[in-house]
Amino acid sequence: MSSSGYEFLYLEHAPVAIIVLDVTGLEQYLAASAQQMSETAALTDHISAFRSAISKISMIFINDKCRELLDIGDDTPDYNNLNSLVNFEEFLSSDKNALNLFGKDEGEGIIIPIHTLRGVDKVVSLSWKTLTGTEGNRFSILSLHDITKLKTVEQDLVKKEKRLKYTEAVAHLGNYEIYMDTGTASWSDETFRIFDLDPLKDKEPTVESYLSLVHPDDLELFNQTISVTLSEKKSFNLVYRIITPAGNLKYLHSVCYPQLDESGEVKMLAGTIQDVTHMKLTEDTLLEFQNRFSLFNEMLFDWIVMFRVEENFKLKREWGIGKFDEVSGYTAEERENLGGMLSLVHPDDLQMYKKYTEELFIKGEQPYIDFRIVRKNGEIVWTRNYTRLLKSPDGKITHIVGAGKDITDIRASEEKVRESEERLRRAEEIAGFGYFSFDFTLNMVTLSEGAKKIYGISSGESLFSMESTLQYLDEKTRT
Repeated sequence: MSSSGYEFLYLEHAPVAIIVLDVTGLEQYLAASAQQMSETAALTDHISAFRSAISKISMIFINDKCRELLDIGDDTPDYNNLNSLVNFEEFLSSDKNALNLFGKDEGEGIIIPIHTLRGVDKVVSLSWKTLTGTEGNRFSILSLHDITKLKTVEQDLVKKEKRLKYTEAVAHLGNYEIYMDTGTASWSDETFRIFDLDPLKDKEPTVESYLSLVHPDDLELFNQTISVTLSEKKSFNLVYRIITPAGNLKYLHSVCYPQLDESGEVKMLAGTIQDVTHMKLTEDTLLEFQNRFSLFNEMLFDWIVMFRVEENFKLKREWGIGKFDEVSGYTAEERENLGGMLSLVHPDDLQMYKKYTEELFIKGEQPYIDFRIVRKNGEIVWTRNYTRLLKSPDGKITHIVGAGKDITDIRASEEKVRESEERLRRAEEIAGFGYFSFDFTLNMVTLSEGAKKIYGISSGESLFSMESTLQYLDEKTRT
């Protein structure tokens, strides 16, 4: 420290970092340097000029706070070398003419990246005032504020904002704020794009113009939702339609939270908005398909179920539709706890069912099988079941799909027909008569066993063509 520095000792314990520099002759040097430096000069030329200017400066005072900031200790005696402290490349890369700033008598808030004497990178905010001494010498009092953490936070914030914009663009998710006192709004870039607007050219719409974009069929619901949010101060979660200024119909999913002021009144609505048009149309298409499929299923089957084949051929139910719960009397969970379908099969049909299943895995496919199940209440139900195996490209069985129908009424009707036929057959045997029926559509004749016996027909067939039957009867009549 020069002897003239003693007059600044009162700043030794100041709460801010302070340096006092002797800048006598610096203004003349900077002016001459500015005349020689062209606008097109390379960055390296500006750095060289800056270093040369700083070499004209000498440090006459530095306080404790500044020593701490610059990591100046007993083992760093050469702290007068200001050229070793400033990161010129980073400082001048944003403004090559920054050198001219230091020709002014005062300055404030100049951001300078530095390397401390221990090699630590920091960022400081520099302010200064240049005064003239009694002997005509010029000196500058500099205050330095360490804003490294602040700049780090700012950089992190910039990165997060970039990631947020990217995420919003990918997810078609924007955010917004609506200020109740002014009726104005603030939108993120993606919110503009959702509404087919340009964030660089267009402005956020007013509340009135926004309402004009809401689909007429959804406007009443939208207004009611906003009204409840404002009166009850509750958030809302709403899907509604808009017609963008470009004429495109879109489905939007908005989640909004009211922000209250100190008096408890809503001062702002803040929320997110997502374009779910593709998702909604997909849902509508899927719902339509499911409705059609359910109708088709009801026409052909009473239930369809899919199982995933796990290790050791253990079956895990993935999904099912239809009324098998109603038919069996058990829920899917109850059936699984009982041991699956095997536990429901009637004991007299169990071996047949097992054989069908074994052959299914051997052959890969099987026709339908009719078997009985025992309902939860003990009733017997006849079912007709179709089963198919689904395989991976390498031939491994991955899923089993089963479809079934309650055929109890059909089986009962078939049994009644068989009983009637048996009674008729016995009556034919006892009374010695027979009967036949004509089907003029198929041009066929059906003869009962009694009729065949009367006419001496030994064939096991009961169905004959009309022509052959009439010819045979004619021959029998003549004889």
